[in-house]
Amino acid sequence: MTKDWEAYKQVILEEYKTQNRPLHEVRALMEEKYNFKASIRAYRSRLDRWGITKYNRRSKRSQSEGALDRGDVHHEENRKSSEESEATMAGLDEPATSVGYGR
Repeated sequence: MTKDWEAYKQVILEEYKTQNRPLHEVRALMEEKYNFKASIRAYRSRLDRWGITKYNRRSKRSQSEGALDRGDVHHEENRKSSEESEATMAGLDEPATSVGYGR
């Protein structure tokens, strides 16, 4: 049996997005008040189909670009600094290099 999601769309969006209720609460409310039964997975799928996100999701690329713009990400510098610290703690003058097998 196909569910009539469109008939309840406004109620679902009001509770989920505007009232900021967790999805499991929206699901329980819809079941109690409207006898509308659907799984959490079905709700997520429908919200995705409607293009609804609760939190501001950014793509991985825009997240990393934003971090670079803010100066939050210094992977290479952190990696080098970590290697230098490990070498110093080991009593070496230079960072250790990995040795491959079969040489």
